[in-house]
Formats: sequence, C-alpha cells, structure tokens
Amino acid sequence: MEKSNQIGSDKPWYHGSPQKLTRLKAGSTITQQFEIARIFSHKPAVVVGNGAKWKHTGPFIKGFVYRLLGLVCKNDIVAVPNSTMSKGDEWNTRREFRLELVAETIVNPAELLTKHELKEMVKRGEVDKTVIETIFKKQQYNNP
Repeated sequence: MEKSNQIGSDKPWYHGSPQKLTRLKAGSTITQQFEIARIFSHKPAVVVGNGAKWKHTGPFIKGFVYRLLGLVCKNDIVAVPNSTMSKGDEWNTRREFRLELVAETIVNPAELLTKHELKEMVKRGEVDKTVIETIFKKQQYNNP
C-alpha cells in the first residue's frame, strides 16, 4: 500500500483489534496503513519495522482489521504522543466511530520477535526490561 498520511485525504482509516467490534471508542488508535492495523490486530506489546517489514510480540493468533465509516476530520484525531512509528502513521481518535470489518488476520510466525531479538533490544535500550519480562511471563512466550 502507498504510504500517505494526509488528514482528510480519501484514503481509508483502519483499526486493528483481536476483538469483534462494531464501534470504536474515543481514544482508540487508528492508521491509514493497512499493514500497521493488521499487526496491531494481534495486540503486541512491542512492534518494530520500517514500513516494508514488521516484527512484533503477538500475543493473539487471530485478529480483525476494521475500516472506519464516515469522514475523519482533523479535529477527530490527534497524533499519538511519543509514537515509535513513522510520523503520521499512528493517531488517536477523539470521538467514537462506526466500523466495518475488512479482514480477519492470522499471526505470521515469521513476524514474531524471538526471545533473543527482544533481549538484544533490551541491551540496546530500545525496550524496557520490565516490558520484556512481562511478555515472557504473561504470554508464556514460546518463540526462542
């Protein structure tokens, strides 16, 4: 998909979730990048990528990608503060939106970060050690 994040453009806005939804609450995260919504449909604690290749921590195997229905105006969204995504890739909603399901997703095992990769990210200071420990403990992380 082409990378363009112009507010008010005719590109669709997406939300990814492991839950079946019909409405999106204010404060939810949206994007105009389908692949980002697909990754976030698995509710990962850690996501790394450059727009072409993404890796993440899961944990949900199945997810859903939704398209927001109706016009998304400049006053309806705000950029996610301290986002690690490229500028303009991640926004928070300021109001509720109706949703349309556009895809069901399954985790691609090749996209999952390994324990080794996560530990290296901690060493480089890219991820807080407590986040990784929580992932390993709560998710019973099985990706070596």
